[in-house]
Amino acid sequence: MTSHQLVSVVDDAVQKFTSGYACSQAILSAFASEVGLEQSQAVKLGAGFGGGLGRLGYACGAVTGAVAILGLKLSNGVGGDVTNRDTVYQAVQELCRRFAERHGAIDCRELIGRDISTPEGFAAARQANTFRTICPSFVRSAAEILQTMLSRGG
Repeated sequence: MTSHQLVSVVDDAVQKFTSGYACSQAILSAFASEVGLEQSQAVKLGAGFGGGLGRLGYACGAVTGAVAILGLKLSNGVGGDVTNRDTVYQAVQELCRRFAERHGAIDCRELIGRDISTPEGFAAARQANTFRTICPSFVRSAAEILQTMLSRGG
């Protein structure tokens, strides 16, 4: 991929997020064509990952969306193939390591500094405009890291 394509897929993910997609949906949707996924399937697949798995504050949805893309791209679809699974795991570990190097964590609640699994924490995050001011950088980072990994074959 050229640097222009790199910018466009990353910008596409951020634009989708800022237009209302969950972080996971934005990543999955932006990279859908890379793995032969229909847009509607990408959006459906990512529906439960946002907010750190259903707004529980666990792994950032941008990260889990990227993990799903890595699985779709790198897995051979054979559940018992431990060697291939290890290849996927290594890629996931690299993605998470690189994301954490940039942001200090991969968990949503640590990244945004609030526990959005509680009504009070979610309300406070919304009131502080956290999802529009902080989260786009997480989507951008996950997309950049993922695109770099995919462009070199995983």
